[in-house]
Amino acid sequence: MKTPASTQSGQLDPQFGHGGLLKVEIPSGDFRARGVLDAAQAIYLLGVVSSEPAALTILKLDAEGRLDTSFGTGGMVMHRVVEGYMVSDVRGTIQPDGRILATCLCTPEPGQATTAGLLVVRCMADGRLDLGFGDGGFKLWRGEWTSAQNNGGVTVQPDGKIVVAGWGGGGATGINIVLCFLPSGGFDAGFGQGGVVRELRGFTNFNDVEIRQDGHILVGGYNVGVAAIFCYRTDGSPDPGFAEDGMLRMPDNGPPTMHFNCIAMQPGAHVVGAGIFVVESLISDGIVVRATPAGQLDPAFNGGELLHLPERMDQCMDIAIDGEGRLITLGRVKSDSKAVAICRLLADGSLDASFGDAGVFIFHIPPAIEPPATVLMQDLLIQSPGKALVISYSAPPIDARIGPLIARILI
Repeated sequence: MKTPASTQSGQLDPQFGHGGLLKVEIPSGDFRARGVLDAAQAIYLLGVVSSEPAALTILKLDAEGRLDTSFGTGGMVMHRVVEGYMVSDVRGTIQPDGRILATCLCTPEPGQATTAGLLVVRCMADGRLDLGFGDGGFKLWRGEWTSAQNNGGVTVQPDGKIVVAGWGGGGATGINIVLCFLPSGGFDAGFGQGGVVRELRGFTNFNDVEIRQDGHILVGGYNVGVAAIFCYRTDGSPDPGFAEDGMLRMPDNGPPTMHFNCIAMQPGAHVVGAGIFVVESLISDGIVVRATPAGQLDPAFNGGELLHLPERMDQCMDIAIDGEGRLITLGRVKSDSKAVAICRLLADGSLDASFGDAGVFIFHIPPAIEPPATVLMQDLLIQSPGKALVISYSAPPIDARIGPLIARILI
Protein backbone atom coordinates (compact mmCIF):
# COMPACT_ATOMS: atom_id res chain seq x y z
CA MET A 1 0.00 0.00 0.00
CA LYS A 2 1.40 3.37 -1.05
CA THR A 3 2.02 6.12 1.45
CA PRO A 4 -0.15 9.25 1.36
CA ALA A 5 0.90 11.64 -1.38
CA SER A 6 2.87 14.74 -0.45
CA THR A 7 1.55 18.06 -1.70
CA GLN A 8 4.95 19.76 -1.68
CA SER A 9 5.97 20.87 -5.17
CA GLY A 10 9.45 20.30 -6.46
CA GLN A 11 9.86 16.61 -5.70
CA LEU A 12 9.18 13.20 -7.22
CA ASP A 13 5.63 11.95 -6.77
CA PRO A 14 5.83 8.96 -4.38
CA GLN A 15 2.46 7.71 -5.65
CA PHE A 16 3.83 7.00 -9.13
CA GLY A 17 5.88 3.96 -10.10
CA HIS A 18 8.76 3.33 -7.68
CA GLY A 19 9.15 6.51 -5.70
CA GLY A 20 8.14 8.64 -8.67
CA LEU A 21 10.06 6.69 -11.34
CA LEU A 22 8.90 4.07 -13.83
CA LYS A 23 11.14 2.15 -16.28
CA VAL A 24 9.33 0.87 -19.37
CA GLU A 25 10.75 -2.13 -21.21
CA ILE A 26 9.39 -4.43 -23.87
CA PRO A 27 10.70 -7.94 -24.56
CA SER A 28 11.40 -7.54 -28.29
CA GLY A 29 14.24 -5.00 -28.21
CA ASP A 30 15.42 -1.56 -27.22
CA PHE A 31 12.62 1.00 -27.38
CA ARG A 32 13.32 4.70 -27.91
CA ALA A 33 10.11 6.66 -27.61
CA ARG A 34 8.49 10.05 -27.12
CA GLY A 35 5.41 10.66 -24.99
CA VAL A 36 1.99 12.26 -25.44
CA LEU A 37 -1.15 12.36 -23.27
CA ASP A 38 -4.81 12.00 -24.14
CA ALA A 39 -7.76 13.79 -22.54
CA ALA A 40 -7.95 11.12 -19.80
CA GLN A 41 -4.24 11.71 -19.01
CA ALA A 42 -3.28 8.25 -20.33
CA ILE A 43 0.32 7.99 -21.54
CA TYR A 44 1.21 6.99 -25.08
CA LEU A 45 4.81 6.13 -25.93
CA LEU A 46 5.54 6.42 -29.65
CA GLY A 47 8.82 5.20 -31.03
CA VAL A 48 10.83 2.48 -32.73
CA VAL A 49 11.94 -0.91 -31.42
CA SER A 50 15.46 -1.94 -32.43
CA SER A 51 14.27 -5.34 -33.68
CA GLU A 52 11.67 -3.68 -35.98
CA PRO A 53 13.35 -0.57 -37.44
CA ALA A 54 10.76 -0.20 -40.20
CA ALA A 55 7.76 -0.17 -37.84
CA LEU A 56 6.12 2.56 -35.83
CA THR A 57 5.51 1.23 -32.31
CA ILE A 58 2.95 2.66 -29.88
CA LEU A 59 2.60 1.57 -26.26
CA LYS A 60 -0.27 2.77 -24.05
CA LEU A 61 -0.19 3.17 -20.26
CA ASP A 62 -2.93 4.50 -18.04
CA ALA A 63 -2.45 7.72 -16.08
CA GLU A 64 -0.63 5.85 -13.30
CA GLY A 65 1.77 4.08 -15.66
CA ARG A 66 0.03 0.69 -15.82
CA LEU A 67 -0.06 -1.07 -19.18
CA ASP A 68 -3.46 -0.68 -20.88
CA THR A 69 -4.02 -4.17 -22.26
CA SER A 70 -7.22 -3.07 -24.05
CA PHE A 71 -5.04 -1.16 -26.51
CA GLY A 72 -3.75 -3.06 -29.53
CA THR A 73 -2.31 -6.42 -28.56
CA GLY A 74 -1.53 -6.45 -24.87
CA GLY A 75 -1.09 -2.68 -24.78
CA MET A 76 1.07 -2.27 -27.89
CA VAL A 77 0.76 -1.92 -31.67
CA MET A 78 3.38 -2.03 -34.43
CA HIS A 79 2.64 -0.61 -37.87
CA ARG A 80 4.93 -1.11 -40.85
CA VAL A 81 3.21 0.94 -43.51
CA VAL A 82 5.86 1.93 -46.08
CA GLU A 83 8.02 -0.75 -47.68
CA GLY A 84 11.68 0.03 -48.22
CA TYR A 85 12.02 2.55 -45.39
CA MET A 86 13.30 2.59 -41.84
CA VAL A 87 11.62 5.01 -39.43
CA SER A 88 13.11 7.08 -36.61
CA ASP A 89 12.65 10.22 -34.49
CA VAL A 90 8.95 9.64 -33.83
CA ARG A 91 6.76 12.42 -32.44
CA GLY A 92 3.03 12.65 -32.02
CA THR A 93 -0.13 14.18 -30.65
CA ILE A 94 -3.64 13.06 -29.77
CA GLN A 95 -6.51 14.65 -31.70
CA PRO A 96 -9.54 15.94 -29.78
CA ASP A 97 -11.52 12.91 -31.00
CA GLY A 98 -8.93 10.53 -29.50
CA ARG A 99 -7.25 9.47 -32.72
CA ILE A 100 -3.47 9.21 -32.57
CA LEU A 101 -1.21 11.15 -34.93
CA ALA A 102 2.43 10.16 -35.30
CA THR A 103 5.18 11.56 -37.50
CA CYS A 104 8.45 9.80 -38.30
CA LEU A 105 11.58 10.47 -40.27
CA CYS A 106 11.95 7.97 -43.11
CA THR A 107 15.32 6.74 -44.35
CA PRO A 108 15.66 4.31 -47.26
CA GLU A 109 16.71 0.80 -46.27
CA PRO A 110 20.16 -0.25 -47.52
CA GLY A 111 20.10 -0.80 -51.27
CA GLN A 112 16.99 1.29 -51.85
CA ALA A 113 17.58 4.11 -54.36
CA THR A 114 15.11 6.72 -53.19
CA THR A 115 14.96 9.93 -51.20
CA ALA A 116 14.38 10.41 -47.48
CA GLY A 117 11.09 11.78 -46.23
CA LEU A 118 8.54 12.45 -43.50
CA LEU A 119 5.78 9.99 -42.68
CA VAL A 120 2.45 10.80 -41.02
CA VAL A 121 0.44 7.94 -39.53
CA ARG A 122 -3.01 8.14 -37.96
CA CYS A 123 -4.45 5.44 -35.72
CA MET A 124 -7.82 4.99 -34.13
CA ALA A 125 -8.03 5.29 -30.35
CA ASP A 126 -7.67 1.51 -29.99
CA GLY A 127 -4.45 1.44 -32.01
CA ARG A 128 -5.77 0.23 -35.36
CA LEU A 129 -4.71 2.16 -38.45
CA ASP A 130 -7.26 4.76 -39.51
CA LEU A 131 -7.76 3.42 -43.03
CA GLY A 132 -9.72 6.51 -44.06
CA PHE A 133 -6.64 8.70 -43.60
CA GLY A 134 -4.31 9.37 -46.53
CA ASP A 135 -3.21 6.18 -48.29
CA GLY A 136 -4.72 3.64 -45.92
CA GLY A 137 -3.73 5.17 -42.58
CA PHE A 138 -0.60 7.04 -43.60
CA LYS A 139 0.81 9.71 -45.89
CA LEU A 140 4.45 9.94 -46.96
CA TRP A 141 6.16 13.10 -48.15
CA ARG A 142 9.22 12.45 -50.30
CA GLY A 143 10.84 15.57 -51.65
CA GLU A 144 14.41 16.57 -52.28
CA TRP A 145 15.90 15.47 -48.97
CA THR A 146 19.14 13.55 -49.37
CA SER A 147 18.92 12.63 -45.68
CA ALA A 148 16.32 13.00 -42.92
CA GLN A 149 17.76 15.00 -40.01
CA ASN A 150 15.11 16.22 -37.59
CA ASN A 151 11.40 15.78 -36.90
CA GLY A 152 9.95 19.10 -35.76
CA GLY A 153 6.71 17.54 -34.55
CA VAL A 154 3.03 17.56 -35.43
CA THR A 155 0.09 19.67 -34.32
CA VAL A 156 -3.52 20.29 -35.35
CA GLN A 157 -5.11 23.58 -36.44
CA PRO A 158 -8.53 24.70 -35.14
CA ASP A 159 -10.13 23.56 -38.43
CA GLY A 160 -8.68 20.06 -38.08
CA LYS A 161 -5.85 20.44 -40.60
CA ILE A 162 -2.62 18.72 -39.60
CA VAL A 163 0.72 20.55 -39.61
CA VAL A 164 4.13 18.86 -39.57
CA ALA A 165 7.62 20.38 -39.58
CA GLY A 166 11.10 18.99 -40.11
CA TRP A 167 14.41 19.35 -41.86
CA GLY A 168 16.70 17.25 -43.97
CA GLY A 169 19.83 17.37 -46.06
CA GLY A 170 19.83 18.96 -49.49
CA GLY A 171 21.23 22.01 -51.20
CA ALA A 172 23.84 24.22 -49.57
CA THR A 173 21.94 24.87 -46.33
CA GLY A 174 19.61 21.90 -45.89
CA ILE A 175 15.88 22.04 -46.54
CA ASN A 176 13.35 22.83 -43.81
CA ILE A 177 9.74 22.08 -44.55
CA VAL A 178 6.29 22.70 -43.13
CA LEU A 179 3.62 20.32 -44.41
CA CYS A 180 -0.13 20.85 -44.15
CA PHE A 181 -2.61 18.00 -44.55
CA LEU A 182 -6.37 18.03 -44.81
CA PRO A 183 -8.16 16.15 -42.00
CA SER A 184 -8.62 13.30 -44.50
CA GLY A 185 -4.86 13.00 -44.99
CA GLY A 186 -4.43 14.61 -48.40
CA PHE A 187 -2.04 17.51 -48.93
CA ASP A 188 -3.69 20.92 -48.54
CA ALA A 189 -3.40 22.45 -52.03
CA GLY A 190 -4.07 25.93 -50.58
CA PHE A 191 -0.96 25.79 -48.38
CA GLY A 192 2.39 26.76 -49.89
CA GLN A 193 3.10 24.74 -53.01
CA GLY A 194 0.77 21.77 -52.99
CA GLY A 195 0.77 21.54 -49.19
CA VAL A 196 4.51 22.16 -48.72
CA VAL A 197 6.41 25.25 -47.54
CA ARG A 198 10.19 25.23 -47.92
CA GLU A 199 12.13 27.58 -45.65
CA LEU A 200 15.32 28.59 -47.46
CA ARG A 201 16.37 31.79 -45.67
CA GLY A 202 19.88 30.72 -44.72
CA PHE A 203 21.02 27.71 -42.70
CA THR A 204 17.98 26.85 -40.60
CA ASN A 205 16.92 24.02 -38.31
CA PHE A 206 13.27 23.38 -37.42
CA ASN A 207 12.88 21.78 -33.96
CA ASP A 208 9.30 22.33 -32.77
CA VAL A 209 5.92 23.47 -34.09
CA GLU A 210 2.87 25.04 -32.42
CA ILE A 211 -0.42 26.55 -33.57
CA ARG A 212 -1.55 30.00 -32.46
CA GLN A 213 -5.20 30.71 -31.60
CA ASP A 214 -5.76 32.29 -35.03
CA GLY A 215 -4.41 29.19 -36.79
CA HIS A 216 -1.05 30.72 -37.65
CA ILE A 217 1.87 28.30 -37.48
CA LEU A 218 4.88 28.94 -35.24
CA VAL A 219 8.11 26.97 -35.67
CA GLY A 220 11.08 27.18 -33.32
CA GLY A 221 14.70 26.41 -34.12
CA TYR A 222 17.60 28.50 -35.33
CA ASN A 223 18.68 30.55 -38.32
CA VAL A 224 22.32 31.20 -39.24
CA GLY A 225 23.62 30.36 -35.76
CA VAL A 226 21.06 32.12 -33.56
CA ALA A 227 17.75 31.04 -32.05
CA ALA A 228 14.74 31.91 -34.16
CA ILE A 229 10.96 31.59 -34.29
CA PHE A 230 9.16 31.53 -37.63
CA CYS A 231 5.51 32.45 -38.14
CA TYR A 232 3.45 31.42 -41.17
CA ARG A 233 -0.10 32.32 -42.08
CA THR A 234 -2.68 29.62 -42.72
CA ASP A 235 -1.78 29.64 -46.44
CA GLY A 236 1.89 29.02 -45.63
CA SER A 237 3.18 32.50 -46.44
CA PRO A 238 5.42 34.27 -43.89
CA ASP A 239 3.36 36.44 -41.52
CA PRO A 240 4.38 40.07 -42.21
CA GLY A 241 2.89 41.09 -38.86
CA PHE A 242 5.34 38.92 -36.92
CA ALA A 243 8.81 40.38 -36.33
CA GLU A 244 10.64 40.89 -39.63
CA ASP A 245 8.81 39.18 -42.49
CA GLY A 246 7.63 36.37 -40.23
CA MET A 247 10.95 35.53 -38.55
CA LEU A 248 12.13 36.57 -35.09
CA ARG A 249 15.89 36.11 -34.72
CA MET A 250 17.60 36.60 -31.40
CA PRO A 251 20.27 39.32 -31.34
CA ASP A 252 23.50 38.07 -32.91
CA ASN A 253 26.21 39.16 -30.49
CA GLY A 254 29.11 37.20 -31.89
CA PRO A 255 30.46 33.65 -31.98
CA PRO A 256 28.22 31.89 -29.39
CA THR A 257 25.64 29.62 -30.99
CA MET A 258 22.10 29.40 -29.65
CA HIS A 259 18.95 27.70 -30.76
CA PHE A 260 15.48 26.85 -29.54
CA ASN A 261 14.84 23.17 -28.84
CA CYS A 262 11.19 23.84 -28.09
CA ILE A 263 8.43 26.42 -28.08
CA ALA A 264 5.12 26.70 -26.19
CA MET A 265 2.07 28.94 -26.34
CA GLN A 266 0.90 31.08 -23.44
CA PRO A 267 -2.51 32.77 -23.11
CA GLY A 268 -2.81 35.90 -25.21
CA ALA A 269 -0.93 34.34 -28.16
CA HIS A 270 2.46 34.88 -26.57
CA VAL A 271 5.05 32.32 -27.62
CA VAL A 272 7.86 31.08 -25.40
CA GLY A 273 11.09 29.67 -26.83
CA ALA A 274 13.60 27.64 -24.82
CA GLY A 275 16.88 26.00 -25.69
CA ILE A 276 20.64 26.31 -25.55
CA PHE A 277 23.23 29.10 -25.53
CA VAL A 278 26.73 27.76 -26.18
CA VAL A 279 29.17 29.75 -24.06
CA GLU A 280 32.25 27.85 -25.25
CA SER A 281 33.15 24.32 -26.26
CA LEU A 282 31.23 21.80 -24.08
CA ILE A 283 29.83 24.62 -21.87
CA SER A 284 26.31 25.92 -22.42
CA ASP A 285 23.42 27.64 -20.67
CA GLY A 286 19.70 26.99 -20.76
CA ILE A 287 17.78 29.94 -22.19
CA VAL A 288 14.14 31.10 -22.29
CA VAL A 289 12.55 34.03 -24.09
CA ARG A 290 8.99 35.24 -24.63
CA ALA A 291 7.68 37.04 -27.70
CA THR A 292 4.49 39.04 -28.20
CA PRO A 293 1.96 38.15 -30.91
CA ALA A 294 3.73 40.77 -33.06
CA GLY A 295 7.02 38.89 -32.76
CA GLN A 296 8.75 41.35 -30.45
CA LEU A 297 10.63 40.41 -27.29
CA ASP A 298 8.14 40.87 -24.46
CA PRO A 299 9.27 43.62 -22.02
CA ALA A 300 7.06 42.03 -19.33
CA PHE A 301 9.26 38.92 -19.38
CA ASN A 302 12.77 39.38 -17.99
CA GLY A 303 12.71 43.00 -19.18
CA GLY A 304 12.55 41.91 -22.81
CA GLU A 305 15.94 40.19 -22.58
CA LEU A 306 17.09 36.63 -23.15
CA LEU A 307 16.73 34.77 -19.83
CA HIS A 308 19.58 32.50 -18.79
CA LEU A 309 18.47 29.75 -16.42
CA PRO A 310 20.36 29.27 -13.11
CA GLU A 311 24.09 28.81 -13.62
CA ARG A 312 24.17 25.10 -12.75
CA MET A 313 21.63 24.29 -15.45
CA ASP A 314 22.68 23.25 -18.94
CA GLN A 315 20.47 23.49 -22.01
CA CYS A 316 16.67 23.42 -21.83
CA MET A 317 15.24 20.40 -23.65
CA ASP A 318 11.51 21.10 -23.28
CA ILE A 319 9.14 23.63 -21.77
CA ALA A 320 5.49 23.48 -20.71
CA ILE A 321 2.93 25.89 -19.28
CA ASP A 322 1.01 24.80 -16.19
CA GLY A 323 -2.59 25.69 -15.35
CA GLU A 324 -1.52 28.86 -13.54
CA GLY A 325 0.53 30.19 -16.44
CA ARG A 326 3.90 29.31 -14.89
CA LEU A 327 6.71 27.99 -17.08
CA ILE A 328 8.15 24.56 -16.30
CA THR A 329 11.46 23.74 -17.98
CA LEU A 330 13.24 20.42 -18.45
CA GLY A 331 16.99 20.39 -18.80
CA ARG A 332 20.41 19.08 -17.98
CA VAL A 333 22.86 19.87 -15.19
CA LYS A 334 26.35 21.09 -15.95
CA SER A 335 29.07 18.50 -15.27
CA ASP A 336 26.49 15.84 -14.32
CA SER A 337 25.15 13.91 -17.29
CA LYS A 338 23.13 11.60 -15.04
CA ALA A 339 20.99 14.35 -13.50
CA VAL A 340 17.64 15.80 -14.56
CA ALA A 341 16.74 19.41 -13.76
CA ILE A 342 13.27 20.93 -13.52
CA CYS A 343 12.89 24.69 -13.16
CA ARG A 344 9.69 26.67 -12.47
CA LEU A 345 9.39 30.29 -13.57
CA LEU A 346 6.67 32.79 -12.80
CA ALA A 347 4.87 34.50 -15.67
CA ASP A 348 7.38 37.40 -15.63
CA GLY A 349 10.37 35.06 -15.95
CA SER A 350 11.52 35.21 -12.34
CA LEU A 351 12.33 31.99 -10.50
CA ASP A 352 9.49 30.64 -8.37
CA ALA A 353 11.23 30.32 -4.99
CA SER A 354 8.37 28.18 -3.63
CA PHE A 355 9.37 25.34 -5.99
CA GLY A 356 12.15 22.89 -5.07
CA ASP A 357 15.41 24.58 -4.07
CA ALA A 358 14.92 28.27 -4.95
CA GLY A 359 12.98 27.40 -8.11
CA VAL A 360 14.99 24.33 -9.21
CA PHE A 361 14.50 20.60 -8.57
CA ILE A 362 17.33 18.21 -9.52
CA PHE A 363 17.12 14.44 -9.26
CA HIS A 364 19.17 11.40 -10.27
CA ILE A 365 18.05 8.01 -11.50
CA PRO A 366 18.93 5.35 -8.89
CA PRO A 367 21.00 2.41 -10.23
CA ALA A 368 18.24 0.06 -9.10
CA ILE A 369 15.93 1.69 -11.68
CA GLU A 370 18.45 2.40 -14.43
CA PRO A 371 22.12 1.44 -14.84
CA PRO A 372 24.47 4.42 -14.51
CA ALA A 373 24.28 6.25 -17.79
CA THR A 374 23.83 9.55 -19.51
CA VAL A 375 20.17 10.53 -19.23
CA LEU A 376 18.72 11.94 -22.45
CA MET A 377 15.62 14.01 -21.68
CA GLN A 378 12.97 14.46 -24.35
CA ASP A 379 9.49 15.42 -23.19
CA LEU A 380 7.88 17.40 -20.39
CA LEU A 381 4.12 16.86 -20.17
CA ILE A 382 1.64 18.52 -17.80
CA GLN A 383 -0.44 15.52 -16.80
CA SER A 384 -2.91 17.12 -14.43
CA PRO A 385 -3.05 20.07 -12.03
CA GLY A 386 0.06 19.85 -9.88
CA LYS A 387 1.78 17.01 -11.77
CA ALA A 388 4.21 16.78 -14.68
CA LEU A 389 5.79 13.85 -16.48
CA VAL A 390 9.34 13.64 -17.77
CA ILE A 391 9.86 11.13 -20.59
CA SER A 392 13.47 10.19 -21.18
CA TYR A 393 15.79 7.38 -22.08
CA SER A 394 19.41 6.66 -21.27
CA ALA A 395 22.55 5.91 -23.22
CA PRO A 396 23.66 2.93 -21.08
CA PRO A 397 26.53 0.48 -21.26
CA ILE A 398 26.27 -1.83 -24.24
CA ASP A 399 24.91 -4.72 -22.16
CA ALA A 400 21.96 -2.74 -20.74
CA ARG A 401 18.54 -2.40 -22.36
CA ILE A 402 17.40 1.00 -23.54
CA GLY A 403 13.84 1.90 -22.67
CA PRO A 404 11.82 4.99 -21.83
CA LEU A 405 12.01 6.16 -18.26
CA ILE A 406 9.06 8.12 -16.87
CA ALA A 407 9.32 10.38 -13.85
CA ARG A 408 6.39 12.18 -12.27
CA ILE A 409 7.10 15.49 -10.56
CA LEU A 410 4.87 17.39 -8.18
CA ILE A 411 4.67 20.91 -9.53
